[in-house]
Amino acid sequence: MLAEELVIDDLNWLKYNSHPWVTVEQKWKKTALYRTRALQSGSKKLEDFKLYSDPKAASLVTAFSNLNFFPNCFVIYGHPM
Repeated sequence: MLAEELVIDDLNWLKYNSHPWVTVEQKWKKTALYRTRALQSGSKKLEDFKLYSDPKAASLVTAFSNLNFFPNCFVIYGHPM
């Protein structure tokens, strides 16, 4: 499976699931670059990512804000993005 397909699979999982939380956090990090690009481009809004409204969302926002995105060194699923 291609890295892009894995990201899509994780995004779909996050759309319909919020448990177990450790899995949410793992998939949230793996999809962070996609989410950043989608929000920056305006193709998605915060409301499109339902977990932002979850009571535990603060931990996701904290983890998300601690990620640094450098196109040549950010690796997701073992593949440079």
